[in-house]
Amino acid sequence: MNNEIAILIVDDVELIRDSMKQILNELGYFNVFYASNEITAHEVYRNKKIHFVFMDINLGESSGLEVIVELKKYDSNLYAVILSGESNIQNVRKSISLGAKGFIVKPFTRAKIKEVMQAYEK
Repeated sequence: MNNEIAILIVDDVELIRDSMKQILNELGYFNVFYASNEITAHEVYRNKKIHFVFMDINLGESSGLEVIVELKKYDSNLYAVILSGESNIQNVRKSISLGAKGFIVKPFTRAKIKEVMQAYEK
């Protein structure tokens, strides 16, 4: 059931977090948490049973890719998808090599979020 899947959205832009949450809610995912920076991402990840992470590649002073590597120390099976306005091939390759399961280019669509969540649930 969708509501059992705990999702963490890590992005430093509130509008992105809110838009993502709205789309996830429309798709039936209601167990959604936010983080706007690396520190909060660690806190939420450690304190909640997070199953899925949407991670912005640029988090102000830190890199979402570095945060993914750090979170994988808590759970090597972390399922993370990178969000980025920069879709260059180096970012995509680096994301995948560090364990991300996907890469979504901003601005994202409801269809793309649905596709990613369906892939996760398979």
